[in-house]
Amino acid sequence: MVTPDRPFEIFGALTFLIRNYKFLIMKTNSSIEPALHIMLLLAAAPVGRELAANDLADFHELRRSTLAKVLQQLAAAGLVVGSAGRYGGYRLARSSAQISVYQVAAAIEGVEPSFHCHEIRRNGPCAGAKGDYSPRCAIAQTMDMATLAWRSALEKVSIADLLHTTGETTAPAIQKETEDWFADHLRN
Repeated sequence: MVTPDRPFEIFGALTFLIRNYKFLIMKTNSSIEPALHIMLLLAAAPVGRELAANDLADFHELRRSTLAKVLQQLAAAGLVVGSAGRYGGYRLARSSAQISVYQVAAAIEGVEPSFHCHEIRRNGPCAGAKGDYSPRCAIAQTMDMATLAWRSALEKVSIADLLHTTGETTAPAIQKETEDWFADHLRN
């Protein structure tokens, strides 16, 4: 039985769930990937310089409507700042080291847990009286722990960390193409 006084069994159960049921725990909004890529592009831009929304969409061949929604959510969360006008664009609202991957995910998905317990254990032919149940079932408690672990892992990684890793894992030719693209598309 997994109980709070048996942390290794809890960890084992959590590990089992993560390895075997990732789709339950890690299901995310399809807009998180473009949001993170946009944040990386903005993080790579020199401080104070902006990129136009259309250029951001074109860089990864995103639909402009998708990008507009993502930028609106990121701006509402205080992660990006946009300037209006023909020569306007977007930039990070603060240093990329101060923005976590979790903040981006929360801006896109919200902070609601991905698992919602519907208390089906209280249904059916063997359902007991209301007082016969713990306040939160073992399944819900395990899923809560998984959600907290996922959030904690994402909070520990900044956009600056992602940018650094991306730089280390990107071929030099692609890095050069990206530098050239920036030179052609950066705005004041």
